[in-house]
Parts: sequence; C-alpha cells; structure tokens
Amino acid sequence: MSGLLSGSRPIGEKIARDIESRLSLPHGWLDQDHSGGGNAMPSPSFSSIPVVGTTQLGDDGYWAELEYPAGHGDGYIDWPTRDANAYALRCRGDSMKPRIKSGEFVIIEPNRTPISGDEVLIKATDGRVMVKELLYQRDGATHLLSVNESHGKLVLRMDEISLMHYVAGIAKHALWHTSEKQQPKTGLDAMTEEQAQKILKDPRVKKLLDEA
Repeated sequence: MSGLLSGSRPIGEKIARDIESRLSLPHGWLDQDHSGGGNAMPSPSFSSIPVVGTTQLGDDGYWAELEYPAGHGDGYIDWPTRDANAYALRCRGDSMKPRIKSGEFVIIEPNRTPISGDEVLIKATDGRVMVKELLYQRDGATHLLSVNESHGKLVLRMDEISLMHYVAGIAKHALWHTSEKQQPKTGLDAMTEEQAQKILKDPRVKKLLDEA
C-alpha cells in the first residue's frame, strides 16, 4: 500500500478496474483527475493529439490527403480523449461546409468502433479520403451519407475501403499549438494524499490489494 501511495508501485489497469467495481465507482473513475477535492466528478482530461496531415477538401466532396512523414507532424490539438492513438487532420477548402470549415481539424479515434449514425473518416483503396456519416453495413457493402447534403449517399464495397475510423469531433484552430504539452496527472497520482489514503484504506480495497 505504501508503494502505491509513493508511486513506486503502479496500480495497474486490472486493479484499478477492480477497485472501481468494489466501490461502485464508474468505469474509468480512477483515471480521472480528482485533485480538486470533494466528490464531484471531474471533466475529462485533455490530451495533446498530433496533427498528422492536411486534407484538401475537393469540389467533388472528396479529400486529397497530404500526409506528413512519420515523426514530422504539424503541431497538436488539445482534445479530451482516452484513445492513445488519436490523431487530427487539418482541413482546407469549403466543400464540407457548414459541418467542417477551412482551417478546422477533424479529431480521429481509430480504436473506437463506429456505429450507425456516427461520422467516420473513410479512406478508399483508390486514394479518396472523406468524412461521411455511417448509415449501415449490409451484404458486404458500407452505406454512407455525405456531410455536405449536396453530395448525397455513397455505397462502397468492403474491399473498396482501406480504413474507416471514428470521428470524435471537429476542433477549432484555437485548440492548435506547436509543442506537445505535459499530460496532467490522473488516478492516484492526481489525488491529494488524503483522498488516495481514503480509497486505499477502504477494507474492500485492502483485501483486493492483498490478493493481488
């Protein structure tokens, strides 16, 4: 227990989830910042998401993707996400208005599975890159709705899609910055010593840690 409080022993994903379960806490509660005190639930922590490329919004509603080489991105976007592989793309052009304006960024969470009604980033095998609304998938085909209503619906066979990633949101240019910010502390590291001790000394948690 002293190791957990001092930081010399990491709490670990499994133990964190078990503690939340035994204390009837929401999933991921220990990953949040509780340093403000009290019992209020904190806001999601912001991460610095790399901008990995620029997309030119074409007149036909498709994007010509201009990617940066690995390790040579174009700054960062502050965005609340738990996806360690989240990335952003800068948008140029006006064909996706009013949903996406030139100079804004689309935030992509590749590890989140999209469902019907979600916006998705689609990269087709012929090189087209586009943001669409996922309608449904059936009989080996993906049915999509254009963000810009003037471009209508689109149906692609599964073998015509090289990737389909969940779009978490659209970020304004004000959230962009040039250097990665230090990530805020979370979980036990972000709590006051009194808060951490209260959790770790709970009989249910003590029993769990003894068994770990």
